[in-house]
Amino acid sequence: MHSDNGVEVKRVFTGVGCNRIVNNVSWGASGFVSFGAHNAVAIFSPKSAQILTTLPGHNAVVNCTYWLPTTKFFFKAKQLEQHYLLSRDAYGVIILWELSLVDGKWRQVCRLPQSHKKGVTCINGILVSQNEALFAYASSDDSVCLWEVVFSLASGGECKISCLDSISVGSKSMVALSLAELPRSNVQLVLAMGGLDNKIHLYCGRRTGKLVQACDLKGHTDWIGIWTSRYLQG
Repeated sequence: MHSDNGVEVKRVFTGVGCNRIVNNVSWGASGFVSFGAHNAVAIFSPKSAQILTTLPGHNAVVNCTYWLPTTKFFFKAKQLEQHYLLSRDAYGVIILWELSLVDGKWRQVCRLPQSHKKGVTCINGILVSQNEALFAYASSDDSVCLWEVVFSLASGGECKISCLDSISVGSKSMVALSLAELPRSNVQLVLAMGGLDNKIHLYCGRRTGKLVQACDLKGHTDWIGIWTSRYLQG
């Protein structure tokens, strides 16, 4: 950047602190790490050990970020030119961001309709195809919502987002989610959730229909804060 008097100014370092909140950090198949930094989303490059940029847009503390796709779906993302990022704040606002790997530019795609009275506690999702993803999030108002997002095949295009299901989970908030497709099936889903009641709750169903509760897994003696799932064919 140049000023009127000919002095050149350029950025040499960006430093931001990570908000100390569970589910705040996400590692994407893009190779970048995201985290909430006060009211902004920070993008960190492990290769260069630098903060590449910050994304303003929230009016409250950002307490969760989630890449679509994450490193878990790296094998599905090799040909993608656009990667997406979800962020949510303490007011329950969720923003969908787009990163173009071609030119490294970011844009805010949309804000999800705010249908909760309290903040969102966690987000989890899966990449169904190169232009379609499913994600679920839990709220402190004792509900879990499942959403579908269809990405534009061209950078800068519109994304289609729709709510597939909303589940009431009772008086105990869920603070950990894991969404997955069942083995040998591209239409059957399983959603596992854990929280303050010390149980893992499993919900199953088709992508186009409602999820129904399958079973509860008991054994933990304290609340469940982190949860992930892997389904192996054997």
